[in-house]
Amino acid sequence: MMYLIGIGIFLAFVVFLTFVASGYALYIDFPSVIVILGMTIPVLMASGLIKDFVNGFKLMNQREVMFSKMEIHKIVIAVTLGIRTILVSSFLGVLAGGITILAQLSTIESILPSLSVDFIILFYGLIFITILLPIRAKAEAVLKTMD
Repeated sequence: MMYLIGIGIFLAFVVFLTFVASGYALYIDFPSVIVILGMTIPVLMASGLIKDFVNGFKLMNQREVMFSKMEIHKIVIAVTLGIRTILVSSFLGVLAGGITILAQLSTIESILPSLSVDFIILFYGLIFITILLPIRAKAEAVLKTMD
C-alpha cells in the first residue's frame, strides 16, 4: 500500500511540474511509451524473467513475504534487467529520433521543437525507472533479512 501511495505522490509531483513548466500537452507522447514497452517486454520475455518481473509488483503489496529466497533473488535480477532495458530503449529512442530529425533538417530553426519531442522518450524512461527502483530496493532488503 505504501508503494502505491509513494508512486502516486511521485506521479502527482511530476504532473505538477509539467503544469508549472509549460502545460501537460507537451509531455504527452504515446509513441514514446510504445517504444519503451516494445523493447522492454520482449527482452524480459526472452530472458524468461517476465513472471519474476511481475512478482516484483506483487512483492510490494505483501506485508508478509510469500516468496522463497530464490524467487526474491530472481525478482532482483528481473527488475534490474527491466531498469537497464528501459534505459537502453530510451537512449535508442532518442538516437533514432535525433537521426530522423537531422535527416529531415531543412532549417536550423526547425531543430529545436523537434528535439523537445525527441527528449520526451528519455523523460518517460526515467519515470518508469523511478517506479521500478523501490521494487528492486525492497527485494534486495528482503534478501538481506533472509540471510
